Amino acid sequence: MASKNATPADGSDDELLSASQASRFLGYKNPNQVNAYLRIPGYFPEPDQVEPMGTAENPRRRLKWRRGTLREWKQNRPGPGKRAGSETKAAPELPPVPRDGDPDELLPTPAAASLLGYDSERSFRRARSAGNLPLLTDEASVEVRSAAGRKVKAWTRRLVLKQEEKRWSVTPHDGDPDKLLRRGTLRDWKENRPGPGNRADSGGETPELPPVPRDGDPDELLPTPAAASLLGYKGTRYFLRARRAGNLPLLTDEASVEVRSAAGQKMKAWPRHLVLEQEDKRWVIGPHDGDPDELLPAPAVAGLLGYKSEHSFGESRRQGNLPLLTDEASVEVRSAASRKVKAWPRHLVLEQIERRRRDQISPKHRRRTN
Repeated sequence: MASKNATPADGSDDELLSASQASRFLGYKNPNQVNAYLRIPGYFPEPDQVEPMGTAENPRRRLKWRRGTLREWKQNRPGPGKRAGSETKAAPELPPVPRDGDPDELLPTPAAASLLGYDSERSFRRARSAGNLPLLTDEASVEVRSAAGRKVKAWTRRLVLKQEEKRWSVTPHDGDPDKLLRRGTLRDWKENRPGPGNRADSGGETPELPPVPRDGDPDELLPTPAAASLLGYKGTRYFLRARRAGNLPLLTDEASVEVRSAAGQKMKAWPRHLVLEQEDKRWVIGPHDGDPDELLPAPAVAGLLGYKSEHSFGESRRQGNLPLLTDEASVEVRSAASRKVKAWPRHLVLEQIERRRRDQISPKHRRRTN
């Protein structure tokens, strides 16, 4: 049997691993990643062994997978991302395109991508799909044939250059090129420049995220700011912290697609249906038959124990009413809002629930049952 903490990459294919061990074996920092995958129907393989635990009144199960099952899933898992046996294929190099050609010349997709500074044709298409190149629409394009004979979209050089100017411009382009900019002019631009970041007069406030509707196209790709807004975060920074802390287990790098923002910045994006599913799962307290070693943060433990608030739970702990849930038995994790909270393994929380239930039986009733 596998040890509880160590999960070496090399081992017997028949060795059984728990959910937390499987997460480590698959290379995830979050020990609850496999538990998150189990909530997506048909995504993760069925366990090779189900071990009954607990009591008849409070049954639990420990799920285990063979190392070979996990290794096979890792090599063939659904969704984007590199596989263990795949080779990285370099994108074809884009041709250099001069800026000063005929303004009405039609530039096919590879040439337009090159002129806008994209690394590949695929990145350019993703940016268009994400709405980051609003001038280069299908309606504004003309269908032409590439040198290889395939049909591609093309736009006039004038329109591509106009899109480039909108994409990168931060100061007016129509000023005197030889005019010296005074320090005051630069300071004024710095305080009012477009894009994220603190301004001198902003008091360090986070830029407001755009509102994002819930009922849009389920397959629409939502870039990082839109996903953060839909999940109720005040800023992109808090969303990124929550992801790093493992509090958004469905929004992984593997499930993302790289797009470009309106400012041309590379960022990750996820389909709307996955973001909404993450929102639904974010506050759900796991069932009693989950992985016994899964870490439950304080808000989840408070709900599982029946407290109305995390504050009430903390008061009860300080009064010594929950002797098993001590500071020494806890692990510090980050909540969905990226604040540090204590967490305890599920089996310890369930043991505390069982002890509380026994303690609540009156001595009189206990004598009668005995």
